[in-house]
Amino acid sequence: MATVSEVLAEFALSTETLPDRVAAKTKLLILDGVGLTLSAAREEFVQGVLRAVDPIDAGGRCTVVGSAKQRSLVDAPLVNGMMIHAFDFDDTHHPLVIHNESVVLPVALAAAEHIGASGAAVLAACAVGFETSLRVARGTATNAIHRRGFHPTAVCGVFGGAATAARLFGLSEEHLVYAFGLAGAQGSGNMEWQSDGSWSKRFQPGWAAHAAMMGTLIAREGFTAPRSAIEGPRGFWATHVGEENFVEGGATDGIGEDWELDRTEFKPYPCGGVLQAMVRACVEIHRMEGFDPADIEDIECRVRWNQHGVERVNSATPSGDYGAHFSIPFIAGNALYRGRLALVDFEGENLTDPKVAALSSKVRVVDDPLSGRPKYASGEVEVRLRDGRIFNNRQHIHPGHVDNPVTAEEVHEKFLLNATRLVSTEEARLIADKIMRIEELGEIDELTRLLRVAG
Repeated sequence: MATVSEVLAEFALSTETLPDRVAAKTKLLILDGVGLTLSAAREEFVQGVLRAVDPIDAGGRCTVVGSAKQRSLVDAPLVNGMMIHAFDFDDTHHPLVIHNESVVLPVALAAAEHIGASGAAVLAACAVGFETSLRVARGTATNAIHRRGFHPTAVCGVFGGAATAARLFGLSEEHLVYAFGLAGAQGSGNMEWQSDGSWSKRFQPGWAAHAAMMGTLIAREGFTAPRSAIEGPRGFWATHVGEENFVEGGATDGIGEDWELDRTEFKPYPCGGVLQAMVRACVEIHRMEGFDPADIEDIECRVRWNQHGVERVNSATPSGDYGAHFSIPFIAGNALYRGRLALVDFEGENLTDPKVAALSSKVRVVDDPLSGRPKYASGEVEVRLRDGRIFNNRQHIHPGHVDNPVTAEEVHEKFLLNATRLVSTEEARLIADKIMRIEELGEIDELTRLLRVAG
């Protein structure tokens, strides 16, 4: 009987033609991820990472988005992965809770630049890489990875990154099995960042991309690793979720026909996935006739959590810009006051706006008794004004879910908003055009050279 690694390796390397819907979804995921790198390229933490990497970087032809200097095959994915995940605005999957763009896409771009691969090759490699990550997660019980304190994006994403690199480098199935074994040995990343809103969550997808690339390069040289690295008695699932929390068939049943990629979601708001419905409810209340944020006396946010980070749930005044992306009081106060949630709301004076802070201090977070979890990350907001009037809005199916999807047009709009934080609208549209015609590019450098923006 084939191991999980062997089934995934055969799928990743033998899939020849992508279903049209999968190809279209993959293009949008690439568009979304590239936009997020452009949006984060001037963040101070990115500049710090580049300063840290420079003394040890061996040089190469791989693009770090927003930098004119090209870097090595392993360092470029590290930095690009952190940028995509910088604001928790990248793709997700409910209930698998994986941000695939931040691991798979950086590996694909770097590997393709290194060998001069075509855009069509990148498209296929991303698709099978995205699906591989999701399949590894699908084999586990719902929320089992989170309950053990691991970060699913990092610990599952490293397998998708390995599949992506192996396909582009032309590895054999045997060598990709080895690469999966090395991926499992490097599956790391935890959720302790929730305790104070610090930056380690940003780091983890980048490191997973780096690890996937390094493991694949070593496996290509014949370095062996266990064939049962995923489901074995001391393998990835046993160590990361426990033997009672996984089923091998969950990862492999219907592979190549039933694509988990179809159920991947695009986030409309730059915050934790479980908060998307709550934000939409706040925005809808803001738009109601007769509603004035200045008259609010009490705000009740009904959300169901599987884990409760202090920063995420309780902090009306987050300790920093990153923690704010997970602070229910801050996010609700901002969305009710401004009628939106945008990246600019986490910057400068907006982060400490006293009018937003005044509303945030009135937020009470309670469990949502009508939650649709695990299928939907529902949210409900009830606002009481000083004159006794009550405004309520419930979003049972969170925005972005396949039953309440973000449209392709909205993904393009999101890309333009993110990309133009670094480049002009004309340049952003040119980049988008290249991505949406990626299968026509003779070499991926036709796209990536547009991303090497001088500082």
